[in-house]
Amino acid sequence: MRLGTLLVVFPLLVSGAIVDTAVLDPDSPLLVEVGSGTPTTLQFPSTITAIIGSDISESDESARFQYSHPEGSNLISIKSTGQAGHAFMMVQMNGGIYVFALQTSSDPTLVLRLTLPPNEGQLEVAEERVLSERLVVNEQKCRQLINFARNPDYFKSHMPKTYEGFQTKDCDYEHRAGSVSTSVKTVYRFPIEDALVFKADIESAYGNILPTANLQIAVGSKRFPVSFVLLGERLELGKRMEVWVVLVGDGGGRRGHISIDNEFRLTPESLRPTQILNSAP
Repeated sequence: MRLGTLLVVFPLLVSGAIVDTAVLDPDSPLLVEVGSGTPTTLQFPSTITAIIGSDISESDESARFQYSHPEGSNLISIKSTGQAGHAFMMVQMNGGIYVFALQTSSDPTLVLRLTLPPNEGQLEVAEERVLSERLVVNEQKCRQLINFARNPDYFKSHMPKTYEGFQTKDCDYEHRAGSVSTSVKTVYRFPIEDALVFKADIESAYGNILPTANLQIAVGSKRFPVSFVLLGERLELGKRMEVWVVLVGDGGGRRGHISIDNEFRLTPESLRPTQILNSAP
């Protein structure tokens, strides 16, 4: 059994310990370092339904690791009983099983926030609908999706097919790259269109030049090129501006079925001033 790589997205020092973010992998165990002092807390993206494993226990002090789990929650706290070594813990969530390799450490993780990979936990489009409806990616379609996201109460009654399985989530996923900072505020998902719409804001030290050459949506370790970007007005130096971003499929012409439960970050990977966007919807 191979150990999965722990993906650290935003490490923050808190009282000498580390707050990490990792992407769950159903095919590989995830290494978690645990100490005998302050417990290590795992935060899952959904409610935990079962916990099993070897050499772990809620009450048996002879076990190598002890854990606590508030019933009905998405949290597990784990502490070593002082015995050096490792153990495997299996956690069931959303019908899937995820394996964790617990390792005793003198420098443990304090909090580990877990996210789903892009193809986990999504609301799937029915196979017959996928086969009968190809992806449509053009400016007109993307502008329509932004309008549908902005005004669902109005359009739902007129276009019920478009809103089949429609989802929305408020969030605050921040990202900074050089002189550009972004924050995704709301995510909208249209399963029938296999599309995600993001309401975000952006600030650039380049003023009205938006680095769009390689603008991407980051989900864990994966990057997806955006399908369309819309600014209501020009970017001004040092001022945060609202921006709407559309991702259809995987951004490359293939279907993505990306779950709304993931953490999304808008990442301007290239800072070349290649395009000025000054478009009102």
